[in-house]
Amino acid sequence: MEQLENLKLTLEKDGEIIVEVKAVPGSSRTEIKGFLDQALKIKIVAAPEKGKANEEIIQVLAQTFHVKPASIQLLQGQTSPRKKFRITLEK
Repeated sequence: MEQLENLKLTLEKDGEIIVEVKAVPGSSRTEIKGFLDQALKIKIVAAPEKGKANEEIIQVLAQTFHVKPASIQLLQGQTSPRKKFRITLEK
């Protein structure tokens, strides 16, 4: 996934990126499925209730971008399948 690699390079260069995510909660397994338009499509097992899905997405993003979960902030889309996250490199 070239777009994902470009995001990783931008994060390394700039120290911060904004990632749009299309969440697919209630899936049989958690995985990144590529891009849908400009959004990173992430299938997650967690149901969209009480922030569980958002927390699982943060864990996936943390593993993917090699940062701590605390370095990821949900900016938009708390209850929507379309979300925006800020990912910041630790200094």
